[in-house]
Amino acid sequence: MISYLGKHTGRVLVIALERGELLLESIEAECRKAGFAYATVETAVGTLQKTVYHRVLTLERKSTQYFETLETPIELGNIDGIIAEGHAHLHFAASDPEKSYVAHLEYGCEVLYLAEIVLAELEPMPLGRRKNELGQNLMARLDEKDS
Repeated sequence: MISYLGKHTGRVLVIALERGELLLESIEAECRKAGFAYATVETAVGTLQKTVYHRVLTLERKSTQYFETLETPIELGNIDGIIAEGHAHLHFAASDPEKSYVAHLEYGCEVLYLAEIVLAELEPMPLGRRKNELGQNLMARLDEKDS
């Protein structure tokens, strides 16, 4: 377990994307432009014409991941997650007329009509993602030496 007590800095970034724009890539690019190295997603809604995601399939110590690309109209209900060191780790909830999806958002998602995302900046903190011995990209304290 890791823990870090921080605070919001007060800046808010609103991103409005249009048809054909890339969702995750645009979020990270706009964070870089605004100087948001650390942020949380407050809310996000929209529609997607291409949805790329992954989720885990097993309970084993080393995870088995399932990646899928959907090219169908998807209603995006929400995105949750954190930006750390400028890299987004985001999960989404969405649906089409047949199914609902909750999974890890991947690069390559394309907006159908619109996507609106609100991010709240966090103060810089000594947290980032580092791979563990199983290749899992976990949040880590950057101010502590490896033991």
